Formats: sequence, C-alpha cells, structure tokens
Amino acid sequence: MKGKLILTSLIVLLVASVSVAQQLVKPESLDVHLELVSDSQNLGQLEEQEGDPLSQITATTTQKVKYVIGLLSELNISKIHAKMGTTDGGNEVFEIVANFDGLNLPEGVTLTKTGNLVYLELGEYIGIQTFYAEVVLEDNAGGFTLPLKNNNSDN
Repeated sequence: MKGKLILTSLIVLLVASVSVAQQLVKPESLDVHLELVSDSQNLGQLEEQEGDPLSQITATTTQKVKYVIGLLSELNISKIHAKMGTTDGGNEVFEIVANFDGLNLPEGVTLTKTGNLVYLELGEYIGIQTFYAEVVLEDNAGGFTLPLKNNNSDN
C-alpha cells in the first residue's frame, strides 16, 4: 500500500512538472518600428510643408509598421495577437492575429524568425503619431499570456 502511494505521488509530481514546463511564457521585449514609405506623393507633401518635418511626415504620410518581439521560449506558441491604438489598450489603428508558423497570415502581414526574435510586419498605415502597441501570445489550448506593451507617449 505504501509503495502505491509513493508511486502515485511520483506520477502526480511528474505530470505537474511537465505541465509547468510547457506553460506559455510572456514575450521578453516588444520594439515598434515605423518606417516611412517613400513614394512621389509622400515626398511632394514633405516638400510643400513648413515647420517640424517629423510631425508633418507622421501626420500625413504612410508608414510601414513592424513589431520585433523578443521571446524567452517558442514552446507552445500557436498565435500572436498584435494591436495598435491611440490609447492604452486601444486598437483603432489595427488588431491582427498571426499564426506563429507563418502560414495563412492576413493580407499584408509577414512573419519571420531569427533566433529568439520574431519580426512581424503588420502593413502600412497613415498618420501614426502617438501609438500604444501590444502583443499577446496564444497557445494551442487557447491560453493567453499577459499583454506586453510599448508606446511612444510621454504620459
């Protein structure tokens, strides 16, 4: 009887340690890159305007948005939920779900991986000045990490 109890305890410990080892881990970092899209219309707008050129570019021109996500582990990640808004937690600019395997991505979205970094190109958007960015990872069972956030606001 005592041997069965010890064996049962060991099995419970083993199952618990395996499930802990397979938990989804929150991303380590989120960097947001906004790249000016160069075209003749954007360049014409820039030449015609006076004042602070950076604020005029971002208010009137198209920008490519890329998230660079640093991961501690890729274990059990099935999807990346990415959003950007003008307020904390907002999604006015976009809200996109990308498959972690890079297949069947939404139109205009690309996903590449190098080491522990994921490069998620999220498309082109107009007039991004103040942003609040957020990523959440999802596992195969539908579990989610806490959000990792980044913003360019002074508030």
